[in-house]
Amino acid sequence: MPTPTNLHSEIKRLQLALQVGGIGTWSYEPTTQEIVCNDLAQSLLGYSGEGRISFLQFLACIHTEDHHQIIQRFHFTPNTPTASAFEVQFRTKDAFQWRRMKGKILTLENSFELTGIIEEMAPHQPSQKLAELAFQNQEVGFCIVNLKSNAIEYSPSYAWLMTGNAAAQLSRFAFVQYFHPEDELLRQAAYSTLMETGQVYFEPRVVWDDGSIHRIRARCAYDTERKPDYFKLIITSYKEAPVSHGSADLYPRFQTLITASPIAMGLVSGEDMTLEIANEALFKLLQKGRELIGKSCLESLTDWAEHDFIQDLKRVHQRKEAYTSAELPVYEPSDSIAKRYYQFHYTPVATGTGHTTTLIVAVDVTDVVVQRQNAIEAQATLMGAVELAQLGTWELDLKTDEIIFSDRMRQWYGFDSEKVITLEAFFESVRKSDVPRLKEALAGAFLLQSIYDVEYTLENVHTHTERILHAQGKIFYDAKNEPYKVSGTAQDVTKQRKLQFALESQIQARTEELAVANGELIHTNEKLARTIDELAELNLHLMRSNESLEQFAYIASHDLQEPLRKIQQFGDLLKKKFQPTAKDELLYLNRMQDAAKRMSLLIHDLLNFSKISSRTITLLPVCLNEVFQQIRDNLSIVIEESGAQVQQAPLPSVQGDASQLRQLFQNLLSNALKFSSRDTLGNATIPNIQIRYRITKVTDLPLTVKPIVQTPLYHQIDIQDNGIGFDEQYLDRIFQVFQRLHGKNEFAGTGVGLAICLNVVNNHGGAITAHSVVGEGSIFTVYFPA
Repeated sequence: MPTPTNLHSEIKRLQLALQVGGIGTWSYEPTTQEIVCNDLAQSLLGYSGEGRISFLQFLACIHTEDHHQIIQRFHFTPNTPTASAFEVQFRTKDAFQWRRMKGKILTLENSFELTGIIEEMAPHQPSQKLAELAFQNQEVGFCIVNLKSNAIEYSPSYAWLMTGNAAAQLSRFAFVQYFHPEDELLRQAAYSTLMETGQVYFEPRVVWDDGSIHRIRARCAYDTERKPDYFKLIITSYKEAPVSHGSADLYPRFQTLITASPIAMGLVSGEDMTLEIANEALFKLLQKGRELIGKSCLESLTDWAEHDFIQDLKRVHQRKEAYTSAELPVYEPSDSIAKRYYQFHYTPVATGTGHTTTLIVAVDVTDVVVQRQNAIEAQATLMGAVELAQLGTWELDLKTDEIIFSDRMRQWYGFDSEKVITLEAFFESVRKSDVPRLKEALAGAFLLQSIYDVEYTLENVHTHTERILHAQGKIFYDAKNEPYKVSGTAQDVTKQRKLQFALESQIQARTEELAVANGELIHTNEKLARTIDELAELNLHLMRSNESLEQFAYIASHDLQEPLRKIQQFGDLLKKKFQPTAKDELLYLNRMQDAAKRMSLLIHDLLNFSKISSRTITLLPVCLNEVFQQIRDNLSIVIEESGAQVQQAPLPSVQGDASQLRQLFQNLLSNALKFSSRDTLGNATIPNIQIRYRITKVTDLPLTVKPIVQTPLYHQIDIQDNGIGFDEQYLDRIFQVFQRLHGKNEFAGTGVGLAICLNVVNNHGGAITAHSVVGEGSIFTVYFPA
């Protein structure tokens, strides 16, 4: 049984073998309708950048006439008879290249996918069609040239028109040798135009095997959407005129090529460098018109006299040596700043007349120059970013195993500027425990063709100080798809990792503390649960107490009141019987009647107190202005008899129980009327009562006031009188049941009224307090949640 290491090696050898054989791999997932291709498969399909593409993107790489068979192969079910394996041949979208694709179903645990290979095919099928076409028409030849491999596929008619031998079996460069020597420059110019524009038409001469010279018409084209891999060439025989063995017809044939070319081209001859032929592109470049034809460039282009264009042209024309200039700037006529760049090609032409003739080809290379300038600027920006981020850069040569370090990297490692750094020296500076991880990361990057990303600790060879680096790199491949270098950056993350380690230690400590706190919380929750149980039991006792209180209230309202009514009735009868005598019996009867009345009043107040204490209220909006109006109606006789003055501010609506609020404020207003003061002569002072209202913030409440319900704002209602007042040391006592500060002979009452007021306020989530000075009156203040 193979070990994981052996299996890994076998997989790697298999991948390498497929790559060397020019075979790409792919897999298709029917559920997502996506295709995953390796780099070689992407290249064969004509796209790059995304390993995973949709099925529609995959079809876009294939010639439309071949879509049907591809769709037929890829849309299947596992039960389809032909779905187990297939082979299909198709053309790429430009129809120049043929591919062979093989696939087979791979059954997974819960699904299946299609997987296979793709490889390049020699275009034998197009050749067969070309041959059939050529046998039908010997006057038209056709060929396809592969610019990468220089392979050529051609029809027999093409060989006939080029060599005079339809059975000729020649290479691309062998066919080139058949062009007439005097037309070599014409062929080169045509080829340059083809590579620049994607198409060209020219009329060269060819020399057959028998020595005869023939004129042909050639038209070339390739797909200009991307860098060309193939171009196609169609040639026809030229029978309109006999072929000349001299060069007298050179200019007309150059005329055809030059004027049709979109590239700036021209032909000059003679010692004065007369411009014989030029196209519109050259006129535009020189910023001149057709008046230049037939004139000396030295005399007509005086404004170009100091430009390198004229200087280079003069040198080539004199020395008769071909020359290609550097990228020369040419300014726009209407703008001294905007400019384009051109590369001038000067080629001497042998005419056989003894006159010096030079072909000028000016190629617009502005885009190339701008791209290079942008690349330089981007490189400068990148280096600035590297310096700003304090990054180190490195590059590993996979052929020599030597590493190039930036100055910062050398400083981190302690390497001298002259030291040659090998991969072995690099690993020796890394902490031993990190070396296997580095090698594994590098091997994984090669296998998966992904980014190299690893973090490790190094030790400076001189100071022995440790430093933690985070390195990232990218693998670069050559034209043969072989990796030749790894280049990347490194960042010193020592401080970050130390901070991270410290933070992790703190988190660990906090976690342990939290565990202890959780234990305490569990204990607290258990205590809380017990408290809740106790409260539930207390609540049950309270409910029973309320039931007992309700029973007491029933007894008080019926069983206790009934004997009192009997006593009062019999007392009335006795008073009538003893009225004439006016003896001591009548005095005792009056005392008995008064005691019975007080007892009845006490029972009535206790009944009200018990109802308020045990009753659950429903909070509804209550208008306090209406409540006070009802109270004043109830107390109207007392107010009139005492001559009291009652001043009331507008009051709000509050959430509460109307009957309880009426009882609360009636008790307070009754007390203000009852406890009026007397002057020095013993006469009662006229009561002056003020009822005020305002909104109070919770932060402005007196320290002794603790409302039942906490809220940011409260309704504050003050009831102030000018009565007898009381000593504030008894403030807590006056709100207790049966607590009185005066005897029953001074002021009537049971001592229950203010206790009722306290219960009503508590039922409404508020608070009640009072301020008083003996002999100056009192202020009772009520707070309700706003």
